[in-house]
Amino acid sequence: MDSDFGIPRELSDLQKLRSHHQPELPPCLQGTTVRVEFGDSTTTADPADTHTISRTFPHTFGQPLAHFLRATAKVPDAQIITEHPAISTYHDLEAWWALSSVGRQSPGGHNVIWGLYDAIKLHNPKSTLLGFLGGSEGLFAKKTLEITDDILSTYKNQGGYDLLGRTKDQIRTTEQVKAALNACKDLELDGLVIIGGVTSNTDAAYLAETFAEANCPTKVVGVPVTLNGDLRNQFVETNVGFDTICKKQSLLLGDCMKTDGFSLHTGQFTANQAMCALMLSLLRSLILIFQKLLTFFSFQYYYFIRLMGRKASHVALECTLQSHPNMVILGEEVAASKLTLFDLTTQICDAVQARAEQGADKNHGVILLPEGLIENIPEVYALLKEIHSLLRQGFSADNISSQLSPWASALFEFLPIFIKKQVLFPSNFSHKRH
Repeated sequence: MDSDFGIPRELSDLQKLRSHHQPELPPCLQGTTVRVEFGDSTTTADPADTHTISRTFPHTFGQPLAHFLRATAKVPDAQIITEHPAISTYHDLEAWWALSSVGRQSPGGHNVIWGLYDAIKLHNPKSTLLGFLGGSEGLFAKKTLEITDDILSTYKNQGGYDLLGRTKDQIRTTEQVKAALNACKDLELDGLVIIGGVTSNTDAAYLAETFAEANCPTKVVGVPVTLNGDLRNQFVETNVGFDTICKKQSLLLGDCMKTDGFSLHTGQFTANQAMCALMLSLLRSLILIFQKLLTFFSFQYYYFIRLMGRKASHVALECTLQSHPNMVILGEEVAASKLTLFDLTTQICDAVQARAEQGADKNHGVILLPEGLIENIPEVYALLKEIHSLLRQGFSADNISSQLSPWASALFEFLPIFIKKQVLFPSNFSHKRH
């Protein structure tokens, strides 16, 4: 994605109003005095994985957990930090996502830059915050932009990653890791912040281990910014952007499911406002007419709405709790129950029939699907696995059906033509199931 290179933007009235909002900091991060308590050593969620993780991350695994405390906390062993030397932190905004994903933008990315800038300036005004332009490509090429108040002014509380841009590349190969290490050493960075989801933070963990092994002083920090909401544990309550995405999606879903029409409050009017009252009355009549037409035309269909969530169905589940659609199919439940295409089709048809039996006014509905649902259907997953195994071996997509196993070929031929074209794209399959 291209970057605006920090050029001030023209904002609408709504964007200007939104830019004035000041997010509230938690008590433990307010002020310049940092109070921290070091707790137990880090461990794995599953004890069976401890040996593998400790061998993979010998320099960073087992570090003590740091708990930041509010000013009024009474903890005898807490360390209090009041002096903050000037630091020069380069901020990398690219969201590195896994395999087939191109790395989608998420709300809150610009606010992470804003919060980081305010924090380092509060602790020491001489500190400098720079951003890598173009994500990992900017990191490797040492292409930077210094963040200032003027640059941030039109990006505060605004969505997107326009300020610095991003790329879909991961920092995973040996060459990429070496390039990142050399960039941090050459630029003498104190900190490198990586924004993104599971893959991005996995890359951050590997980078931190590599930096520790190479005695590089740069500290690597990962910030969980992902609309999928799949980077959660006992230490990460939610992901930056997830709440905004779910509320916005639920608002749109609610519009699709409205059955009680529009409401308009006219209020009390004085004699001088009689004309205004008349206009509002006419407007209400027009809205009611429009509602009747909308009800007649829209309440004869079922809307299948695909929501974001390739590996996890968290967005679909949260939107279901907020908007109450008629049906939702969760990828995790499909995989756990080993439901087939026939099973899912039967469930949907049964639900449609059950609503129709309740009356003619029930011949409509909204059904939510996570975008990664298809990979959670066992038979389809096996088909995709065969197809992309053959594609990696160099077989032509035009004659792929003849190379498949009998059952996979039968399923492939059963699919509509436009679905066949989609499953033949290597980027549409991740080769992994979680």
